[in-house]
Amino acid sequence: MDNKPIPIYSDTIGKRKKREIETPVQSEIRRRETRLARDRERKRQKKMRLALENNDEHRNNQEELHSDNSVNIQQLSESDHLLLQKFRTEINKLEQKLYPVCNERFTSIILVKGMCHRCYSDKNDPKKFSAENNMDPGDVPEELSCLSEIEEMLIAQVFPIV
Repeated sequence: MDNKPIPIYSDTIGKRKKREIETPVQSEIRRRETRLARDRERKRQKKMRLALENNDEHRNNQEELHSDNSVNIQQLSESDHLLLQKFRTEINKLEQKLYPVCNERFTSIILVKGMCHRCYSDKNDPKKFSAENNMDPGDVPEELSCLSEIEEMLIAQVFPIV
């Protein structure tokens, strides 16, 4: 039987040595930072899950809205009716992508490594427009939750592009 030593990587040995010489206060700080990082990750995953659920609810509301508007469509002329159908099919083809950290949701958003371009470029932590940085305005009021993207743009006072 060949007794070869198990290779231990130098970074593992370095971490062990640091832990051996750290004071109780440093140990507590390290554990706290680890716990906070875990909590942030859980919150991020929960927010992503809720954002996806809200997106599904928004689409369902849009489908209900379109079915409710069927009466109004019958009052349109034939050419207007065809034009409206064409518009709705084109709008329905647009896919909204959502990045839950900064709540950026737009049809032309480009995700880079799973992040919006702005968050990918921002190397700081917490991200500039995240809830951790107190930049999340919160949930949309119930009265505005059933609006389509076009209606949201029409009532928006500002369309910020950063």
